[in-house]
Amino acid sequence: MPTYKFYKDTEKTILDPTFVDQTAQDYSKKLKETDNLNPNQLRKFYHEFKRIERIIEMQVSQSDKELKFKEQYPFIKLIKSKATYAKESGHVKDNFLEFINSGVNSINDLKDFSAFLIFFEAVVGYFKKN
Repeated sequence: MPTYKFYKDTEKTILDPTFVDQTAQDYSKKLKETDNLNPNQLRKFYHEFKRIERIIEMQVSQSDKELKFKEQYPFIKLIKSKATYAKESGHVKDNFLEFINSGVNSINDLKDFSAFLIFFEAVVGYFKKN
């Protein structure tokens, strides 16, 4: 399963603008046209990631945020099983499952998590356009 490359640099300081623009548009179009994805399913999973983000962001210091991310990491991984369940229940199709699995597999630290949320937000935003 592919993973996403969010950054233009190895230090993870420069987010790749193409990724949150053209790549997000392409994924959004694929999810809407190929999978005929219900926007409620897309938003449901987006809000699950945002819920975890809110838990992390409640921390004041960066070190506390990093620690809270580590505590929440298993719940980020759990989203893959929720997506699999949604697919097996007929609510989503293969492209959405790949989107979620690739996203979660690309998250190794708090910076990756934040970058994936920006990408996911862009996909959600472009979904209405497509």
